[in-house]
Amino acid sequence: MRRLICAATLFAASGLSACDESPPIAAEDLHLRITAGATEVELGRGFPLTVVRVWSRDLAPSDWEDRALAPLSVRLLNVSRRENDRRVEETRTYAAYAFALGDVTLPPRAISATPAPDRRSGAAETIRTAASAPLHLRVGPTLDPSAPGEPELPGGPLREPFPWRTAAIVAVAALAATAILVRRARRARPHETNAESAPTPPPGPDVEALARLRAVRDRAASDLPADFVETSAIVREYLAARFDVHAPEMTSEEIAVALARLEASPRALLHDVGARCDLVKFAAAPPTAADRACLLDAAERFVVETAARE
Repeated sequence: MRRLICAATLFAASGLSACDESPPIAAEDLHLRITAGATEVELGRGFPLTVVRVWSRDLAPSDWEDRALAPLSVRLLNVSRRENDRRVEETRTYAAYAFALGDVTLPPRAISATPAPDRRSGAAETIRTAASAPLHLRVGPTLDPSAPGEPELPGGPLREPFPWRTAAIVAVAALAATAILVRRARRARPHETNAESAPTPPPGPDVEALARLRAVRDRAASDLPADFVETSAIVREYLAARFDVHAPEMTSEEIAVALARLEASPRALLHDVGARCDLVKFAAAPPTAADRACLLDAAERFVVETAARE
């Protein structure tokens, strides 16, 4: 429900701006303005962000890159453009997301422009620049620690397919691990071959989770978002089996609250895994092969550090 309200707010804000009378174009030959729809936002919740660029007709601005809005993650919603006899104004609207609690500052960003091709002379041209004002945000938790309420099922732009290939690989790995354990037991006790052997216990949740994570790492990185979704599912299922929490139905923040008893190192690893997966699932941030490797490293280290030691 909260996501629906947030999305409605974003689209309502863009609709109202279209209905209101537009203000005049800034009377500056080169201008950059970055504004947010609110100064206090929630962790992982979308909020409106607007980037306005203005340049005079005799200038050619450099291309805009959305990565200039880091540390925020953004999703482009609309690009509009208007002009008068002297200047051009470009407005880009986004759904923005912050994934760090506390004060977050977007430092001043700069744009550059050179004389338009039809206005250039043979001499060296001067590059003109303009900078925006810094943007300060206060990022608060999604849940009220004193009254968190009912768990909210996670959602996102990606559908998680049933991992048939991974399930088969995990089954083969589990059978192989069981066969190795049986063989080692027989070699360790050759004089008891005629005695009735005790049944081999099934592999623990850490063995299964590590085998599934290894299968994700070993296969070709052809679908990075799907690998992030699958890694998140593996870790959540491990948490459910190891700590008896309903991790598959909880948000990352709810999991952190439920497992606050963990030591500092595994808590930090779990936060790293959750933050990386949330960026891809909810903010549709495009991951890289290096991001995938870092995610799998953190997930494997978390399982190893929290595995039960009999």
